Amino acid sequence: MECPKCLAPLALAAFLPACAPDERPVLRIVSDATFAPFHFISDGGTPTGFDIELVRLIAERVGLEPTVEVLPYGELFEGLSAKAHDVVAATTGWTAERAAAYLFTEPYFVTCQVALVRVGSDEPATLAELSGRRVGASGSGTAARAMRSIEGATPVTLEEGAGLEPLLTGAVDAIIVDEFDAVEAARESDGQLRVLAQPVASERYAFVLARDRHALKAQLDQALATLEAEGEVAALRARFGVERDAEWPVQIVQIGSGMVVTEGVAQKSGPCSVTIDCPVDGNVREAFCGEITAADGSVWEVPGPITDGAALVDVYNECTVGGDNPDFESELATIVVDEDGSEVTAYLFGDNYFELYANGRFIGRDAVGFTPFNAHAARYRAAYPITYAVLLVDWEGYLGVGLEDTRNRFHIGDGGFIASFSDGARTGTEWKCKVFYISPLDDASCIEVDAAGNPDSSGCPSSDDTVACISSDPTSTCRGAHFELPSLWMSPDFDDSAWLQAKTYTADEVTGSPGFRNYEHTLFKDAAFIWTQNLRLDNLVACRVTVAAPP
Repeated sequence: MECPKCLAPLALAAFLPACAPDERPVLRIVSDATFAPFHFISDGGTPTGFDIELVRLIAERVGLEPTVEVLPYGELFEGLSAKAHDVVAATTGWTAERAAAYLFTEPYFVTCQVALVRVGSDEPATLAELSGRRVGASGSGTAARAMRSIEGATPVTLEEGAGLEPLLTGAVDAIIVDEFDAVEAARESDGQLRVLAQPVASERYAFVLARDRHALKAQLDQALATLEAEGEVAALRARFGVERDAEWPVQIVQIGSGMVVTEGVAQKSGPCSVTIDCPVDGNVREAFCGEITAADGSVWEVPGPITDGAALVDVYNECTVGGDNPDFESELATIVVDEDGSEVTAYLFGDNYFELYANGRFIGRDAVGFTPFNAHAARYRAAYPITYAVLLVDWEGYLGVGLEDTRNRFHIGDGGFIASFSDGARTGTEWKCKVFYISPLDDASCIEVDAAGNPDSSGCPSSDDTVACISSDPTSTCRGAHFELPSLWMSPDFDDSAWLQAKTYTADEVTGSPGFRNYEHTLFKDAAFIWTQNLRLDNLVACRVTVAAPP
């Protein structure tokens, strides 16, 4: 029976406990209440803490009546699948293994595992200096996993309750602990201990739901975002002392900064300007463009803002020249970027699509947005230093969810871009790249965004078998994460100093296309395929490099 005073949407009422006529539906929250100040038992005997009070606020914002029950940690997650309760609020960190079994809200807090070391001229000052040292951590959880990730270090499992003694006595050279515990220990050590600034690992706290509670997750995520915008979350952080002061010694990792998440497929606006007629039978896929609206009302172009400009000269194109184009050199016309510049010829191959800019000027684009794959050449006159900028797209058949349909099976594609220039410049690790659209995702909380705003999806499930939404209803439940592409990202004056170094990939990881293979040892000799950290999920990527003078 519908409750006249219930404020929860009908979508939630289907799986929340029924309410009496004068009551709201109940949101059943559970916690082990063992980790102050996030969740603990107050002096009055009631559960409280940052986590618990935050989820209470969220529940009330969506019209639900929050109830909190304290259970042993081992019983918290069993009850989700059994529908004994609705939400776990227990500083649960996102991991790929957990995300395969449960649904996570957007993260509400990020903390770091850090290295606590002794003060001294012979003591390690950076994470790299922990190589060859004995590093300890207790238990088998996040700290232990972080300890084992330190390259070259000798891991030491410490007894529970060992505290700081192994570090103070020299049994280990560092211990891995949560940043708040580490900072408190260092500040109370009378100058004996210090915290290394670079985090060993980050952990994203989120509320946990049963795997099929997508409607509830959407409501909680929206309420969390609203409370954050209104300053309510910051007020709770201050109330419970879970904020960092101005002298915090740890580099802060931000999660979800600037990220907007969408769900389901986009509305197609029609074939993009990069779609061409192709008489070749077989692997020909039309490149559609579209728009998708997020829960906050923002509208995003997918796969991205494609330029309606001239295509580059074909070196290899099955659609226009039937494959190799032996006459491409004679077809090149010089585009003048700078009158007093030097003439340069560029050779480029993208999986699936690219746009090339030199000193902020649009030079040209890939002729085929999706497939078949093709190679191009461009000739222009530009003055050194020359800033090269490329917009790269791993095109998708299902806009907004990052999926292709191969042989009637949903499939995650991959990207990759390679280029060489007649002045000796090549794609490689000297380039800087940043991703602006990531999909498909079960849960966007797997994405880390560092303090400089660089998203990193390398910790997200990335195969057809591990992204759970692919096997359920991908066009409705798969998600995309979007970040705003700066309007002048291609300009020589744009500051890309905070962007991450491009990651290089082998040809075998990217393509077997003859558009590349036919020129692998000639036009593309000594160049490397580049992309961001995730070749499969990162769908819209911008890369830049500035060449001071001919190499």
